[in-house]
This record gives sequence, C-alpha cells and structure tokens, in this order.
Amino acid sequence: MLKVWHKADVFHALKRRGWMGPEPLEYPGGWHYVGEAWSFSRAKWTLQLYIVADYGTGFHGSESVESIAGRLIGDPGEYDLWLRRTQDAKWKASVIRWAEEVSAHRPD
Repeated sequence: MLKVWHKADVFHALKRRGWMGPEPLEYPGGWHYVGEAWSFSRAKWTLQLYIVADYGTGFHGSESVESIAGRLIGDPGEYDLWLRRTQDAKWKASVIRWAEEVSAHRPD
C-alpha cells in the first residue's frame, strides 16, 4: 500500500537532482491499475510517474505489490521502482539508485 513517505522520499530524491514538480498528471480512465499519476520536469525532459498496483503477481515478500512506473518523454527506457513495506535502509538506497538512473546524463 502506498504510504505518504513513499511519495515524500521519491519526490525529495527527484527534487535534489534538479527536477521540478510534482504536478498532477491526467491518465486514461481505463487504466484501473493506476492509482495516481504525477509529472516532473527538468530542462527539456518530462518525467511521468504512475503509481501502479501490480495485480495478480502473488508476490508476498518485503516489497509490496505496488510500484512507481517512471516514463521519460522521448526516452524508450522504463524506470520502475518497487515500493517496500518499510522505510528502511534498503528502501532509501533503492530510491537513490532509481533517482540517479532517471537523472543520469540529463542536463539541468
């Protein structure tokens, strides 16, 4: 389940790397697996974040069944971050790695 600290940590990590936002993002009504969507911008880049419920995986480990699907406009890559159930050192390290990957080689 998405917690307030999930978004706070992710948004903070992006802002520390020069991204502006978040702004609410519209998404198709038929996307029943998306709970929220946000947009960030940096120079010519737009990052779209979708909070996704991963139905049907049956995964019951330390990660939840939700993720943040990151998509950069003009970049074919997928930048997904699995949400963890606890705000521990592993979570914080994964957020930093994810934010670095999204921000790599993209000038401010």
